[in-house]
Parts: sequence; C-alpha cells; structure tokens
Amino acid sequence: SEPKMEPIETKIYELLNEGAFTSKEIVKKLNLDWSVRKLTSFLKSHTKVQTINKKPLKFTIKQFEEFSLFN
Repeated sequence: SEPKMEPIETKIYELLNEGAFTSKEIVKKLNLDWSVRKLTSFLKSHTKVQTINKKPLKFTIKQFEEFSLFN
C-alpha cells in the first residue's frame, strides 16, 4: 500500500494537478520552508510527478487515468 502522505505532500500534489510549475514557483506559492533543491529532489523521487525537461525544469502530475479511458 502507498505510504501515508504528509499534509505538505498533499498540498504539493494539489498544486501540480493545476499545471506545471518550477520548484521555485512551488516553494513561493505554498510558502514552503524547503529549499528549492530539497523540493526538486523530492519531486524527482516521486513516481506520480512528471518532470518537464525544459529550462527551467517544471513539474506536474502524471496523467495516467486519461489515457486508460480510451484504450
């Protein structure tokens, strides 16, 4: 089973559901007391999060459900 999510993780996922953001934008929007570097490594380690490899890096939620509806 999935590990229980911390409230901070839930907030991050809710924001990422709205679109793609840089780590810096996420820290600012959510008033996180995390460094940008800590957030970036957190996001890269999560399978639900998609990294958009542009400069600067942006992160969003992977959309699995939408694809499976039409297969």
